[in-house]
Amino acid sequence: MQLLFERSEEHGGAPGLALLAGEVTPLRAPALKLPHIGWSALRWRRDSPLREGVPEPTFLYHVHSFAVRPADERIVLATAEYGETFPAVVASGNVYGAQSHPEKSSKHGLALLANFARVCAGARQGASVGA
Repeated sequence: MQLLFERSEEHGGAPGLALLAGEVTPLRAPALKLPHIGWSALRWRRDSPLREGVPEPTFLYHVHSFAVRPADERIVLATAEYGETFPAVVASGNVYGAQSHPEKSSKHGLALLANFARVCAGARQGASVGA
């Protein structure tokens, strides 16, 4: 997910793909150990095809020291907490990202991955030749 944004402060700074406006900065968790390694509750802000079969709240596994700071908060689908509330799932148009490791997050993480695949398959079926 972090690569989707314009820039990151990680490793002294680097440009991202700039598919989403915003930047990546260190996670603000001064009283906690970094990197954040463990389970955090995902809380949905709005409905999305990615949410199907993923309860509220659900716990997903995270390993990170940085968090995205979107220029437009409306792209945040879900948040989690570790020292601060951070964007956990984002979406803008046909661009989606997740901060967690859904592949390591048991059945609800697998449901999230299945939803990503379903969204991608739907976009592919709706695409015209040459698009």
